[in-house]
This record gives sequence, C-alpha cells and structure tokens, in this order.
Amino acid sequence: MSQTKTVVFSHLAMLLFSALVAGSFPIGARIANEIDPVALTFGRFCLAVFLIGLFLFVRKEIKLKYFFRIWRYPLIGGCYVAYFVCMFEALKTAGSISTAAIFTLMPFISICLDRVFFRIPTNKKMLLLLLVGAFGTLIIIFKGSWQNLITLNLSYGELIFFAGTFSHAVFVILVPKLRAGEPAIFITFSAMLFAVFMMFVIFPNRIFETEWLHFRAEIYFSILYLAIFATICTFTLLTFASFHLHSGNLTAYTFMTPFWVTVIESGIFGATLEAYFFQGGLLLFVSLLILLKLKPQNQKNEQLEK
Repeated sequence: MSQTKTVVFSHLAMLLFSALVAGSFPIGARIANEIDPVALTFGRFCLAVFLIGLFLFVRKEIKLKYFFRIWRYPLIGGCYVAYFVCMFEALKTAGSISTAAIFTLMPFISICLDRVFFRIPTNKKMLLLLLVGAFGTLIIIFKGSWQNLITLNLSYGELIFFAGTFSHAVFVILVPKLRAGEPAIFITFSAMLFAVFMMFVIFPNRIFETEWLHFRAEIYFSILYLAIFATICTFTLLTFASFHLHSGNLTAYTFMTPFWVTVIESGIFGATLEAYFFQGGLLLFVSLLILLKLKPQNQKNEQLEK
C-alpha cells in the first residue's frame, strides 16, 4: 500500500474511531450507576480478549516473537484500563456531552507529552488550532459561564475524567514508540489480556461482588457494544492510525466526539441542547477542519521507520 493511501486510510480510521468512541459516552452514562466501573471494564475486556484471541488462533497469528519485550503490553494496557475506569466513574455524575468535550483536550496533552519526553516538535499552526479547540472545550465544560471558569466550578466526575483523558493521551504517544512490527490487532489482544490480569489481581472483590447474571438486558447489550465496537474496533483503529499520523493530527479527531455525542443524545435520546453546546462545538469543528489541512509532521514518521 502506498504512503498516500496509508495516510488516507489512517484518517478514515480515526473518523470511524471518533464515532465509535462517542457511542460509549451516552451508553456509559445510562448504565454507570448500575454496575461498578472496574467490573464493567473487566467484563468488556474479557469479552474482547476472548473474541480477538479466537480470531488470532484461527488465523494462526499468535506468534512467540510478538511477545518480545513483554513489559510493553501491561504498560499500554494499564493506560487503557485507567482511561475506561475513570470514564465510567465520571459518568456517574458528569454528563455525556461535557465528558466528551473533556476528551477533546487529548490532542493538546499528547503533543505536550511528545514535546517534553520525546523532543518531537509541533507545528505552531497546529498548536494554535488546538488551543482554539481547547477554548471551545472550556465553553462546553463550564456551560458557557465565565463565573464557572473563574471559580473552576468542575464536578467530581469531570475531574476524574480529566485524569482518564491524560491516561489515554499517554497511551496514544506510547503505542507507536513501543510497537515493533506486530499487527495492530495483536497489540490490542496482548494489552487487553494483561489489563484483565491486572484488574483481577488488584480488584478481585469488586469483580466477584458484581451480580453478573442479574442485570437487565440493556446492560448486556451495552457491554457487547462497549467490548466489540468501543474497545476492539477503537483500540485497533487507533493503534493502526497512530503508526502513520503525528499525535496532533491523530488526536485532532477527538474534536469530532462531542459532535457525535450531541447527535446521539438529541437524535436518539431526545436530549435538550443549550446554546453553549453550539458555541463551543463551532470552535471545535472549525479547528478540526483546519487541522486536517495541515501537512503531517515528517519527524514522527522518520522516527517510526528507524
């Protein structure tokens, strides 16, 4: 596949990624108070590991050489677990649209981490656009109120999800640096396998105390969506795209998340939207459009090819 086609497919992968991620916010908000966030993450990861493992076994793609430097997988998996546990804990008290808006801060966090730890330069135009997008995010988070911003009027859930978003940003910058030629789906499988093991060792009581056989049907269907579409698909799409796009370009697609969440909340669940959603969303959308027109940073691609 040519480099141009690969980049195009990477952008399409991230567009799909943003839509699938968005679905987990309204779904998570509706079941967050009915199941422990650790147990929910454990259940979806177990299902995902089983399905991916079965696929890899049938395809005979589980190779011993892929387990070289095995420490990479618990590190990546740990970041992903932290994000999801924080997400479902946050959705107990925070709204799905405000948490989705916080998620859009990930590009800014990721390029800052890239700059500090890996000396990867960032296009000044990209940084400016990310700041504009971050301003749009703040409008949504603080409900269009300067008083809320000045007094830092954030809920417990929003603070927890910010920590989760930071963890996700760490995951984004680590994957391309730690990948050593393994297929994206194998990294997904291995990281989740170790994540399941870590959750079982650290939180056995929260897992065993969950009444897995007594949930209503909606929760089981939600776990299926979260495991297949919001876990397997998003993890694999992000792993693939992160190997070909600069972290700023890559995570710029998170700016689409509030848009998809707004469509789901208003179109499917009939939620009422306030004016500040559109004000902040307009800034996010404009930032995304211009970001995607910027040329990708060659520095990262050169580093990955070494």
